[in-house]
Amino acid sequence: MTKNSAPEELDEKLNIVAPQINCSNCSQLIKGVRYKCFVCRNPDVNFCATCEALPDIHDSLHAWIKISTPQQCPDTGIIATRLSNEQMLLVGTVGLPYGSCVNPNESFFAGWRLRNSRSTAWDEGMTLQWVGGDKIEYHQQEVEYKVPPIKPGEEFELLVELVAPKVRGTFKGLWRVMKKDETLIGPPLPFEIAVDGAPVVSPTDNKAHAKKPKSKPPPPPVVPPSGKPKSPSMYETELEQLARMGFTDRAVNLKYLAQGKKVQEIVDTLLG
Repeated sequence: MTKNSAPEELDEKLNIVAPQINCSNCSQLIKGVRYKCFVCRNPDVNFCATCEALPDIHDSLHAWIKISTPQQCPDTGIIATRLSNEQMLLVGTVGLPYGSCVNPNESFFAGWRLRNSRSTAWDEGMTLQWVGGDKIEYHQQEVEYKVPPIKPGEEFELLVELVAPKVRGTFKGLWRVMKKDETLIGPPLPFEIAVDGAPVVSPTDNKAHAKKPKSKPPPPPVVPPSGKPKSPSMYETELEQLARMGFTDRAVNLKYLAQGKKVQEIVDTLLG
């Protein structure tokens, strides 16, 4: 039996494996085996067996899930990376507006409104964790920001008190919610501030007003020879960093990495 032809007995036994799901190529209602792209979402990509066998039908870097019975349907949540983001919906930000300007070393409140988008209450013991970008310090380092086990459909405002860095610049941090077993769930929670005003110097630093020698310009970045791009396996560190931040589309991440973009540049592009 080849995968490009579904047998009649399978159609008779299963009839329609995925009710109301049409093939993304031929637009016909899918009967028998369905092939679902593991990577693509919004919209999902589903092919019937005949169209999946066509050459160059889809991105060759994307993996496929073969669905032979309704019980195997990933729409019920067997794709872990997608399910984790669907347990929690980012409704909006609260506290200081995203991208606001603050003074150096100024404390402020920032946060996110989250909705439980799954069918059961959230787990006990979930906390907020910084996962990447610029490290914007908490006002009180020993404080643990907990996420309560709210019921399905309910919303919760996760508000944290932060302290702006002591120097000018734009700072972008990423947080995510972590379960007791250290599994990260939900979408990445970004926040950005612009620090303006004079840099703050500790009064105990008696060298604050000393003239500093001019620093040498940094060396130019090392660019790999043209025509010899890095292989995907050489980007594993960057791919792991992006996945931990919640950006799990490996094909998209590889595309930007192959263009020479750094992790923070990719994050800025995806949050765009």
